[in-house]
Amino acid sequence: MKTKLNYTTPHYHKESKPMNCPCGTKQAYDHCCGLYIEKKQIPSTALCLMRSRFSAYALNNIDYIASTMRGAPRQGFSKKKLLLENADIQWHSLAIIDATDEMGNAVALCIAEKSSL
Repeated sequence: MKTKLNYTTPHYHKESKPMNCPCGTKQAYDHCCGLYIEKKQIPSTALCLMRSRFSAYALNNIDYIASTMRGAPRQGFSKKKLLLENADIQWHSLAIIDATDEMGNAVALCIAEKSSL
């Protein structure tokens, strides 16, 4: 399955739970990335994982980011450091270039736009 999407994400206050999902799907947060971030469901595709990780960054949910890291990126990871770095960042948009889930392999390629506050 290949998917090409381009989402634009509205600005969110990191302290509040959004009504629409930060990933830009225009779905309610509780029915989109909130299923994974808040309700601890496991994303079933690379696309769902990528969108939910973007939303977690936008909402400064570092625990979710840490829980979805695997392999080399997890080594030396510091929640405290990422929390401090992410506090001054406004996440603007997520552009998903390609997503493939075939035969047990999942790949998602995306571009996330952000700026310092």
